[in-house]
This record gives sequence, C-alpha cells and structure tokens, in this order.
Amino acid sequence: GRSELNLPQAHARLEADQQVERQKYWSHYRGAIGKLLYDCCNLYVSRYWHAKKTIAFTVWDKDQFTPDDFLGTVALPMPTSGGPTAGTHELSTYSGDPVKSGMLRGTTGTIQATVSTLNLIPGSRLEGAATVKIHKIENCPKKDAMSPNDTFVEVTAFPEEPAVVMEGVK
Repeated sequence: GRSELNLPQAHARLEADQQVERQKYWSHYRGAIGKLLYDCCNLYVSRYWHAKKTIAFTVWDKDQFTPDDFLGTVALPMPTSGGPTAGTHELSTYSGDPVKSGMLRGTTGTIQATVSTLNLIPGSRLEGAATVKIHKIENCPKKDAMSPNDTFVEVTAFPEEPAVVMEGVK
C-alpha cells in the first residue's frame, strides 16, 4: 500500500468497512512501534546498566547457502583496568568438550586474542568497554568439503561470570 494522512473529518466520511480496515492497520502500527520501543529499551539496559564480567568468543564457519557452522566457543573474565590481556585459549563445544581436529582428532582448537580495557572518564556509560584483537584461530575442524573454513568470530560481553555464561551455552 499507500500511506496518507487521515484526519478525523476524512475518517468520518469513509465507509464503515474502510474505517474498520484503517483501525486494524493503525492497531498493527501502534503494536509495532511499542515493540520497537521495548526492544530499544531492552538493548540499552542490557548493554549499559550492568558491568560486564565476561567476554565470550564464538567461532563460526561462514556458509553461503546453509546456516553457519559452529566451530567452538570460550568465555573469559573481562580484564580489569591495566595493560592488555593476551593469550591463547582452547575452544570448547556446546557440551563443554574441547574442540578437536586433525586426522585422529588429537589437536585442540584454539583462539589467540588480546583484550584491553579502555581508559574512559569515570561515570561514562561506556565505562568498562574494551577493545578486542583476534590474532589467529588454529586447529578448528574442517566443515566445508570443497574449500577451507572461512571463519569469523562473534564477540559478546556478558554481566555474568564466565562459568555461568558457559553453562548457558550447553
């Protein structure tokens, strides 16, 4: 359709079935705007009202025609202020088992990353924000038959402790 400004006088001149139809779509519009407002508020509250305690890395293999393949995940404590925290971390599956690859599944999948907290003014709503650098991902199982993995990493910060986040993954 089309949209038009419907003044009360013009609405009164419409036939009854057209008035009912306009009210139905106006109701849909108001419901959608309400849902949008709720989602925006929910996003704001979840992002800025709670200090982040965990940073989680989830590794995926990008697929063009099918859903992306899960390769592994790891949840780490959010670093406190100070210098960067760098390290190599073992990836685990949804069940908590180590991600294995190779001919006999003897090699453990890892992610190497550096996390640094940003030094912002006290009281900033972005206080506790961090920068993340992914250096490399190694030994992930091959998911594509005809090509190498084309991996990407989803980085998420949570207000819960790492053990709680990993329990939610299972």
